[in-house]
Amino acid sequence: MQVIGRIMASSRLHEPPAPRLPGQTGRTRVRGDRLPTPQEMLQQKRLQRLTLKLFAGRAYHVRVATQVCRFFKAPDRDVLVIAVQHLRGGRGREVFYTTDIHADVESVLSRYSRRWSIEMTFHDTKQHLGIEEPQNRTCPAARHTAPTAFLLYSLIVWWYEQVREEPAPAVLNWRGKTHPSFADMLCALRAESLQNISPKSFSTPPLPPDIQKLIQHLTKLVQLAT
Repeated sequence: MQVIGRIMASSRLHEPPAPRLPGQTGRTRVRGDRLPTPQEMLQQKRLQRLTLKLFAGRAYHVRVATQVCRFFKAPDRDVLVIAVQHLRGGRGREVFYTTDIHADVESVLSRYSRRWSIEMTFHDTKQHLGIEEPQNRTCPAARHTAPTAFLLYSLIVWWYEQVREEPAPAVLNWRGKTHPSFADMLCALRAESLQNISPKSFSTPPLPPDIQKLIQHLTKLVQLAT
């Protein structure tokens, strides 16, 4: 199994320890010589420049420095450290590592960027399905609450992708938006549910225009409720 993660720009990096020589006395070295920190790696000149297209096709213009080394606190395994300096925008400097020391820079950053969809799932489940609100007091209740919320999230996305035939109207539009958000999917599900309930609840007698207008307003509020 290979691991990809992030580290601080000031992390201490080392070479592997030199092999023990015949007849050598004393304790075997755990770490080799000290190597430049990621911060110092980016201070070098003539670094490689790349244009990376990661999640949602967004392009990032960066300077990149790499080196195979070992962490101070994990001196028994080689890792590939990738220090990135963004040339545009406000992301500044970021440092990544992977245990797959033969991977190329773009592959590592592309794999790491896939975490974004997971982070968005956590955000949407908390904001729209209230996963952070229950006040559980027992371990079984806590173990049931989160899986139930994520199951509900998955069912709503599945319903929108597989059952609904028309695209949902956008709740909010922003620059560069090309796909429906979870809020759009949830709003569409609520709207369709209300349409199925309304004929049974408000079929007869005909409602006055002012009551119909009020119901339309309340329906909109229900669709947008969080």
